[in-house]
Amino acid sequence: MINYIVIEGFHKNPNEMSTLDENTKKEHGPFINKDEAESLAKSLIQKKIVEDNKIEYIEDRCTKMEYQKHFLKVRQAFPVLQS
Repeated sequence: MINYIVIEGFHKNPNEMSTLDENTKKEHGPFINKDEAESLAKSLIQKKIVEDNKIEYIEDRCTKMEYQKHFLKVRQAFPVLQS
């Protein structure tokens, strides 16, 4: 059985684990489900982007649906109304 972990922390290059500052390292998990681990990783990345760029961010169902509609080209609510 494979377990997945998500590692959070400050680093110079997000694609290189060797640049991670060990003092800021936080491990989340283990997760059995890969999708659950990926979902957490994506939310942590989004949170970091919002904080670094000083963006005011409000998360609710409506903003999530708008994000999916525009950027993921997904429309989950009312699929019969899709054009």
